[in-house]
Amino acid sequence: MVTGLPGTSETIDGNEENRCAICLGDMKCSSASELVNFPCEGHHQFHRRCLVIAFRKNQHKCPMCRQACNPNQIAQLGLGGMEMATLNHSSSVRSAAFSPDGLRVVTVCPKTAQVWDAGSGKAMATLENSTRVRSAAFSPDGVRVVTASFKTALVWDASSGKVLERLKHSDLVGSAAFSPD
Repeated sequence: MVTGLPGTSETIDGNEENRCAICLGDMKCSSASELVNFPCEGHHQFHRRCLVIAFRKNQHKCPMCRQACNPNQIAQLGLGGMEMATLNHSSSVRSAAFSPDGLRVVTVCPKTAQVWDAGSGKAMATLENSTRVRSAAFSPDGVRVVTASFKTALVWDASSGKVLERLKHSDLVGSAAFSPD
């Protein structure tokens, strides 16, 4: 039985656990400098790296309860100027785009697009192409990625890196994007 919410103390099968409300990772293994207590009424706790990513979307609200907080309280968290993980590429990067939730990044290299965990820098999927990749974008739900190359737009599963659909064109495809719906 689960009681409580992520970002607070939970009891799971009789054991008390502390989980980040953003990544659901265990916070007992994290050092105190990696944890942030948010200045909301629930005092939700997050990994610092997760909160930095979440703030791209919602700058003055708790990611858990959505309670608005004073910008001075946010500034006291010391999140400004933090760098994200370095993404180690084997070749030059033409462009990059964040997933709608801000937790992943897709980068475009000459013949590949790569999906990365934005917090850790770990490669999650490589989208191999036989021709030059010109652009890549996440779907509004973050489940798929579309790439544009030569005379084809490819729709990929963002997690597995498998091609879901090939959209052939009679001319060069310079960029591709999903519609909001």
